[in-house]
Amino acid sequence: MKRGEVYWYEGPASPGEPKPKVRPVVVVSTDAASDNEAYPYVTVVPVTSRVDAVYAFEVFLDQTLPKASKVQPQNIFTTPKRFLRQPAICTLEWHAVADITAKLARYLDIGIR
Repeated sequence: MKRGEVYWYEGPASPGEPKPKVRPVVVVSTDAASDNEAYPYVTVVPVTSRVDAVYAFEVFLDQTLPKASKVQPQNIFTTPKRFLRQPAICTLEWHAVADITAKLARYLDIGIR
């Protein structure tokens, strides 16, 4: 697994969800952690196709997935890798990953000042 890859998450309810649901997620943990076969966890952010409102800390993806979607850094979570269905749906382009990283840092108020 690599940073920027999109997978189907199929596990316990993710934060903000009342019940379990299969949904796409983007890997945001570093490749050193997420690509390490000995480490069983990966940090992800969910993707939704509900794009009627895209907030300043979210990232709009209009041409990457079959439906217009947005990445929700405010709902970041860490999950066992076994809940991500193989193979990856796709890999986001570098500029989308950079945008997610910047929005995540802004939302968490961390990073380069």
